[in-house]
This record gives sequence, structure tokens and C-alpha cells, in this order.
Amino acid sequence: MLIPQASALLVGCLLANLSSLVFDYVARQKIAGMNLNFFFVKQLPVLSPTAYFSTDIAFIVPRVLELVYTAWDTAPFAADLWADADEALRTKLAEQHEAMIVPRRLRRPNGTRTAAHSCAPSWTLTTPGSTA
Repeated sequence: MLIPQASALLVGCLLANLSSLVFDYVARQKIAGMNLNFFFVKQLPVLSPTAYFSTDIAFIVPRVLELVYTAWDTAPFAADLWADADEALRTKLAEQHEAMIVPRRLRRPNGTRTAAHSCAPSWTLTTPGSTA
């Protein structure tokens, strides 16, 4: 394993760092051939785990989880993130999960769900040249 004793939250931050456009661009510029020498790896723009504050982790981890947790294979990673998260981050993850399951247009301001048929558009389609 790459970092066996690291927190799952920091692994999520590392995953976000390695998946960024900046990392991709610099890696493509540095690596010209088919091999990746260690002196190239030292030059890649990877932040250390101490560079992330709790506010950074609270911003990054929910987005990483949303983008990564797309199949049952990644369920252990999601479980590790949930286990390592504090109560504030768990609340944020739960709210994000609820927002993905129930779209905002199906919710009332008091949090209850509306009937699906009430979300039908109020407009009608017209063809060019016809009047509504």
C-alpha cells in the first residue's frame, strides 16, 4: 500500500491532488519518455499531509467521495472515510448524500418532499410558426 497508516481523509486529499489538472499538466510536461524515474516524482506538485487544514479537508473530502464512490468496489474507501470523519464532516457528507438522492426541485422549503407530478414544467413546447 502507498501509505498504510494514513487517515482515510488524507488519502482522499491525496487522491484529489493526484487527480487535479495541475498535477496532470506538470506530469505530462516532466515525463517525456516511457519511464518514470524517482527524480521526476520528487518534482511533481503533490502537497504534504501537513498542508491540509481541517477546513480544507471538509471542503475536499465530500467532493472526492462524490466523484469516486460510483461502484460497490469503492464501498470500503467510503466506509473508511465515514469512520475517520468527525461529526461536522459526517453531517456534511449526509447532507450531500441526501441532496444527490432527492433533487432540490422535489423538496419544499420545510424539508418535506413533494409529489413527482408537481414538478412538471409549466411551459409547453411549440413548433416554429405555431402559436401557443
